Amino acid sequence: MKIELSALAALLAIAASGPAIAQERWVYVHNQGDLAIYTVQISHIDTPWPGPDLLGPTTIIQPGSYAFVEPRNHQDYCRFDVVIGYENGQDVTLWDLNLCELADIYVSESGATQVSY
Repeated sequence: MKIELSALAALLAIAASGPAIAQERWVYVHNQGDLAIYTVQISHIDTPWPGPDLLGPTTIIQPGSYAFVEPRNHQDYCRFDVVIGYENGQDVTLWDLNLCELADIYVSESGATQVSY
């Protein structure tokens, strides 16, 4: 009986944490500026450095276009910092975005951003 209760408690703990683990963390990055986006880096909010470039060496988000990105090694986090790098070397940083709820990021090199859930 004691083993069954322990197993039941473990299953309930897993079920309670399931929705956070099952969340999708992908997002569409929309370029609403005049310059091409060359890099998109996403990292956990408690990481002091940007993550890897998720666009890769050949993908560029042209003005008026968008790209699908998903953080690597999300480790069940939902909150991320996003660094958008433009063709002129300028970066726009978006702090503490909840990618478990977010679907779209609209950004321009002027720093203007809008998010959509």
